[in-house]
Amino acid sequence: MGRIMKLLARELNLPVIILMDAPCAVDFRREHRLNMSDFSHELMDAVDISLFPYRDDRYHLDFNYDKPVVMEISILKNEYGTCRDGLYVLYDRSKHYIVDPFYSKMDDE
Repeated sequence: MGRIMKLLARELNLPVIILMDAPCAVDFRREHRLNMSDFSHELMDAVDISLFPYRDDRYHLDFNYDKPVVMEISILKNEYGTCRDGLYVLYDRSKHYIVDPFYSKMDDE
């Protein structure tokens, strides 16, 4: 599937975005963050950029839906630049939108 999507993107000269469900195994690990080994090697070889979101509040029962939460986005593969952890956005769960796309964890301190 990954190779076909990459050929389609080149032919149409457009970016192709593939959305996938996280594997269930992530919920049973101590570290709940996704990593590249959670997905097929064929797909990971075909993609140019891979973004992995993570919300810590998803694994806690004492959350407040009225309060925006921090979503961490990790770039684990980037053919056009650097990979990095720790891109943070402020996400409002009740309205399902990003409140602050340039959020810094330093804002809380």
